[in-house]
Amino acid sequence: MLPFEEFCNDPDEVHAVIWGIREGLINPKELRPAEMPTGIPNKIHDEVCEDITKEYHYYLGGFYFSKFVYAWVIVMALILGVNLL
Repeated sequence: MLPFEEFCNDPDEVHAVIWGIREGLINPKELRPAEMPTGIPNKIHDEVCEDITKEYHYYLGGFYFSKFVYAWVIVMALILGVNLL
């Protein structure tokens, strides 16, 4: 059995990872399960909120992965002398 065979094989896990990446690129800090705005008029659909709460470790993994990639891109741009402004 491959070690990554069980990674993101459930739609709940995929929702959590994608929302983690999205929030990592948009927000400076992660959402806590108690802080999640629910309902259609608010930010997160109820079903996605339940998925994130159930698979919160996948959400955090996606969140911090996107932060890492964002920081890596900035550092590489500075090393290569790319003007960021």
